[in-house]
Amino acid sequence: MLLLENGEVVTDEEDSYKGVPSLGEKDADSSEEIPTNEQLDLVVQKVLTAQVHEDQVRLQQEHEEQRKLKGAEKSEGKLALNDSALEKRTERKQSMLAKARDVKKALLSYQHLLMIEFEDMFPEEIPDGLPPIRGIEHQINLIPGSPLPNKAPYRMSPEETKELQRQVDELLKKGWVHESLSPCAVPIILASKKDGSSRMCVDCRAINSITVKYRHHIPRLDDMLD
Repeated sequence: MLLLENGEVVTDEEDSYKGVPSLGEKDADSSEEIPTNEQLDLVVQKVLTAQVHEDQVRLQQEHEEQRKLKGAEKSEGKLALNDSALEKRTERKQSMLAKARDVKKALLSYQHLLMIEFEDMFPEEIPDGLPPIRGIEHQINLIPGSPLPNKAPYRMSPEETKELQRQVDELLKKGWVHESLSPCAVPIILASKKDGSSRMCVDCRAINSITVKYRHHIPRLDDMLD
């Protein structure tokens, strides 16, 4: 840095920039235009155009590949979903094959468990004949002086009459019933079963009307607990 006689300060940087025209100064040759190379401009323009086209083609190819890849993934996902849904429907159908009543029939009930536990007490075939006479005999007491019912049999078709006679003969053959000469007679009817067969039912309403009712006092729960 130098201090001149007129009071101006000159630095080393200003010395280094001496001879360089300032921006404000106009050069005498600045009004002249610099000639351009038209052929060079055309070459540069062609190169840039070709580069842009190649970039566009490359981007388009990448976009097409991504679209195909996404389409393949979606189709695979749909196939997987369809397979899983088909498996679920198949499992649901298989689970619905067994009905509730079939499951209940398959499971052993409490009565079946008792029969298995006491198998020796339940014979496979019921023996013929009546059980032996024991010390206690059961009887039905009738109201004294009441007339014994003597009802006429119900009308039946020939097929029903044959079925009733067959069942009576079977009971007589097994010894479960005996012929009776009692003046008491009650009618018999045939009731249809679920399997299409018929079972014999005795109309005991006339006997029940003259039967002595066994009435006993029912103890109260409060008296039993006290």
